[in-house]
Amino acid sequence: MPARCRPLAASKKGFSTHQLHRSLGITCKSAWFMAHRICEAMNGADGHDPLGGGPDAVVEADETYVGGKAKNRAFRKPAAKKVVVALVERDGRARSFHVANVNAKDLRSLIVTNVHRGAHLITDEAAVYTGVDFIAYFLIDKDTNGKAIFQVKSGGANRATLATLNSDRQREKAEFGFLLTMDPATKAMREEIVAAGKYKHPLLNREDDRIQVVTVAEIPAGRRLDLPMGRQDAVKSAKAAERDDRQDSLL
Repeated sequence: MPARCRPLAASKKGFSTHQLHRSLGITCKSAWFMAHRICEAMNGADGHDPLGGGPDAVVEADETYVGGKAKNRAFRKPAAKKVVVALVERDGRARSFHVANVNAKDLRSLIVTNVHRGAHLITDEAAVYTGVDFIAYFLIDKDTNGKAIFQVKSGGANRATLATLNSDRQREKAEFGFLLTMDPATKAMREEIVAAGKYKHPLLNREDDRIQVVTVAEIPAGRRLDLPMGRQDAVKSAKAAERDDRQDSLL
């Protein structure tokens, strides 16, 4: 450890900037600058580890715009507001980043780099966060459609994946959530499926799991989705369905 770092590491009750500048014979301004850099370096042991690495960890993500208002300026127009994205580990660490644009591509790379894959990610209803790949509709009665959302994941699915899917299902006000993946459901994932409950169709004497896992290997073997009265003419990508919702079209 460098000699300049030892006083800060050895002190049990902290080490003031004034004490550092007296010990090293430098100005108070230089000592203040150095102390901040040393503390940041000492905190870097876990600074690059993903957030939410523990069991059942929860990480919250949100974005905001930082900048002044034009009405508070006496002369010149304020600069454009900057976008700041924050990732907060529940009862833990927090990180914030400046991003050029709020879109799914930029936020996905940021979240994948800084959030553990096993963490349960909680976001608001912004479309850039949604994990919905496809939306299908089924008949509840002659005048009402039900909704099922689909998420495709190549591998590495776990209990947190289904918890996030169930959260997306509730946000989208869908009756079902399907996960298409390479790996079969684990015991913890099956427990999450049971916890999500079942949906009982009002016209059919049957109950189906609200959250279902379908593997790629099961599809050629004849596995069919447990979607009651499914409509083959109403399976769309999430983006296409969003456009239809904006047009208020009745499917």
